[in-house]
Amino acid sequence: MEIFVENIIHYDNGIEIILQLPEELLGENLIFEIKRRSIDFPFSFLKQEIISTSSNVVIKINSSDFRIPHFLMEEEVWDLNISTNITQLKLKKNNSEINMQYLRNEWYGFKWKTYWTKDNFLAIYIKQVDNNLQFSINELFISKLNNIFIKVEISGLNDQDSYFLLLNGQFIKEKSRINNNVYFEVPVANLQFDSNGNYRNPIYLLCESNTSLVKIQLIWKRYNLNLNTKNNYFHASLLIEKDTMILKASRKKKGIAVIGSCVTRDNFNREFNHDYKKYYEFILLQNQTSIISLVSNPIKYITTEINNIGEWEGNQIRNELSKSFFNQLQFGDTDYIVLDFFSDVYFGVVQIDDSFITNNHWVLHKTDLYKNLPYKKIYRLDENFEFYFDMWQNAINKLFERIQVTLPDAKVILHKARFADKYINQDGGISYFENAEKVPKYNRYWSILDNYVQANFDVIPINVDKEKIIGTYNHKWGKFNVHYDISYYHEFLVKLRGI
Repeated sequence: MEIFVENIIHYDNGIEIILQLPEELLGENLIFEIKRRSIDFPFSFLKQEIISTSSNVVIKINSSDFRIPHFLMEEEVWDLNISTNITQLKLKKNNSEINMQYLRNEWYGFKWKTYWTKDNFLAIYIKQVDNNLQFSINELFISKLNNIFIKVEISGLNDQDSYFLLLNGQFIKEKSRINNNVYFEVPVANLQFDSNGNYRNPIYLLCESNTSLVKIQLIWKRYNLNLNTKNNYFHASLLIEKDTMILKASRKKKGIAVIGSCVTRDNFNREFNHDYKKYYEFILLQNQTSIISLVSNPIKYITTEINNIGEWEGNQIRNELSKSFFNQLQFGDTDYIVLDFFSDVYFGVVQIDDSFITNNHWVLHKTDLYKNLPYKKIYRLDENFEFYFDMWQNAINKLFERIQVTLPDAKVILHKARFADKYINQDGGISYFENAEKVPKYNRYWSILDNYVQANFDVIPINVDKEKIIGTYNHKWGKFNVHYDISYYHEFLVKLRGI
């Protein structure tokens, strides 16, 4: 069942469409409708009831018949349909000789005409009449009240017109104007962020003139839009994607860097805290490194000697040898540096010429670098406490000096982790680690290091409740004194968020 267009008659301010209805539609209640094709902003412009007593029907459309939509793009397509009680039909081409032309009179600053779609259905095309309304965006920033301010320069600005931004179905009226610059304020509180703290939507600049809102054209050729701004809580950007201006915003996640071990890093692993990325961006890890090693001189090495270990472990060794941790961090990205002193308590250091590397017997001792050392001078906290603690105090002083210079706005969090002497076994009961008798000694040394830092530096301590310092047989990294049950990591993140 099809409806054919027999002819179109054009006038200065309207048209007549002559249709041929199939017999099945005679006597039916029919509705003629013009609908905007836009998926994002659908709108019905005109609805007319058709009295179908004859197979020949004439539909008259005048410019004055159209209702004004919320706003108009510079180019639009409107589809023509006739609806019955059970279906909706398009108007099909039947005469290839029908003349198509723009109407002589404009409609609210637009030219319009009928045309055939590629499927030979009738539609209406409108195009904004060329004018001087163009704009560029000069500035974007986020205020202390967390509102996005957009400064727009409009050529051909008219004092009698009003200007709006259209964003996610909301019209935001201009806040003020100075000369050719119009200022808009977009409340961040009105943006609907997704579960990851991101927002993304097209944004349009509209001019209200002659009772209609018309989209203004961005000056593409001389203005490449890519603006970014941020404060302590949000990022925002304006850019062009596929000829559309896009506003992007995101809640600023707290940047985390760790100088420590898995006891701290695991708190920022989705295996242990599945939603930590909602709040934090993990930036950098200096893993299982003594503070003495971290601030000592870079160590030259032969690449092939970093062998017999996995790729990840090899990268950690190379980073420690080059002492590159602070070179990899950038101003403003790191909000928190989290410290733990597991490596100084458990490993100690190896001296190499005038420098040091962590005495990591799990990894370093497997490499040819370690095996080829002409002599191995090892220092441990539990073997020569006074000498080691004196070196460590000098090193921790240097560490905080570097933090102050390279990351002056970062807060330092002291993770006061401890060795567990017990673990949850496979039956759900409690068993002692094989080295349980050494745990009090390890924890005593760890407390001494923590206490020194708390007494001498501006740090924020986090210590998880003692009853949660317990290992588990099925930890991701295996059973060990600082591989805790899952409740430990959950509480750590709760306390960090409290900070």
